[in-house]
Amino acid sequence: MIEAGFPEVSQRCIEKDINYLEYAPFYAEIERYRAYGRRCIRYENPSFTIFRNELSEEESNLILEVLNTIGQFDGLAYFEWLDRFKIGLGLKKRPRIISFSNNPYLQNSNLLGVLFDNISNQVAVQLGYHTFSDKETKEIIFHPYLH
Repeated sequence: MIEAGFPEVSQRCIEKDINYLEYAPFYAEIERYRAYGRRCIRYENPSFTIFRNELSEEESNLILEVLNTIGQFDGLAYFEWLDRFKIGLGLKKRPRIISFSNNPYLQNSNLLGVLFDNISNQVAVQLGYHTFSDKETKEIIFHPYLH
């Protein structure tokens, strides 16, 4: 594959990758044997794949709680897939551990999604601000992310 422009992979790198498969999170049972004078390896179970690993109950609960927590925020664009994702993972319903209060009369509460998107893309935000006593609006350029 070097001819195709791919870098050469050392034997040691391959051995370390195979050893890695034998431990968490994959726990692959690797069979080492000799055939025709060559060292060979394969999964002990021919139908094993790392792509069908079952989640532990603890992992499943943690993922479900994170998805439930994120799903509570209004206005987060691109998060409509959360319910489909939960169904696809086959996660069991559980009572919420973390909950946020929601004020339906609060104006612009849907802007959290816009802010989330701006933070993700490191976009500066222009804010209009005024105090309760001073009705004159001041414009502020705000960088809502860490440098």
